[in-house]
Amino acid sequence: MAKENRYFWLRLYDDFFTSKRIKKLRKLAGGDTYLIIYLKMQLIAMKHDGILQWSGLDDSFADELALELDEEPANVEVTINYLLSCGLAETSDDVTFFFPYAVKNVGSEGSSARRMRESRAKANIEESSQCAHNVRERAELCAHCYGEKEIEIEKEIEIDNSSSSLRSEELVAPESAATPKQRDVECIPYAKVQKLYNDICTKMAKCTVMSDARKKSIKARFGSGYKLEDFERLFTLAAQSDFLNGKNRRNFMANFDWLIRDANMAKVLDGNYANRAGGNNGPDGGFTYDYGDMSGSL
Repeated sequence: MAKENRYFWLRLYDDFFTSKRIKKLRKLAGGDTYLIIYLKMQLIAMKHDGILQWSGLDDSFADELALELDEEPANVEVTINYLLSCGLAETSDDVTFFFPYAVKNVGSEGSSARRMRESRAKANIEESSQCAHNVRERAELCAHCYGEKEIEIEKEIEIDNSSSSLRSEELVAPESAATPKQRDVECIPYAKVQKLYNDICTKMAKCTVMSDARKKSIKARFGSGYKLEDFERLFTLAAQSDFLNGKNRRNFMANFDWLIRDANMAKVLDGNYANRAGGNNGPDGGFTYDYGDMSGSL
């Protein structure tokens, strides 16, 4: 069975560069170079249980190690002397050198263990990628659902607004639903009423101004059911009445305001002020006439 390959690595603790011995080494002239040489020594020693040994191929251990490390012999020698002086390296015969921290800080694994570790690492990466993919899918699904929910909510709002509008329209009766009497009241022909009076009742005082009080009275008459034709008949009967044109004991003369009062209008239309038979109509023609509503209010 083939021998299993073994892989090594050197661990550096977080206080490696802050330790006093390493800081002192770096403060020497060329200290950074010496530090690199020390690390290289440990990388070689960790494969041999922390031991480096002089084989005698060169004049000294430093010369031989410098060749292997591809460093200057003088620099290697300075490094070895410093490491021996501060306990980072040990020797008893100047042939075998022991590096205690190369043993303490070494890590290793066989090729099968390495393959398993790499396989687990790959599986973890794939699992993480799958998890991330699943998270993105869930996020997209949530966003899609949220978007559909927003659309549903907007539709519900539109429906609710439409329902509210319909309810509001139901509460407010459209203009077309007004009764004929209401439409007549809303379109009162004030000017036509005024013109009819002035054209027909020529002996009476003219109505020159359509005041608010007169409009109110006319509107009230239309509101109670009278039409423009009724006003025309009213004024015609009034013009034909001797009594309403001054032929009476009081010399009373009807006018626009008197004629459009509710009680007076009804009496004139009922013929109460029509001329009596025989032509004797004044003063009062032997008959008792009602002078009607003489109040100041229309």
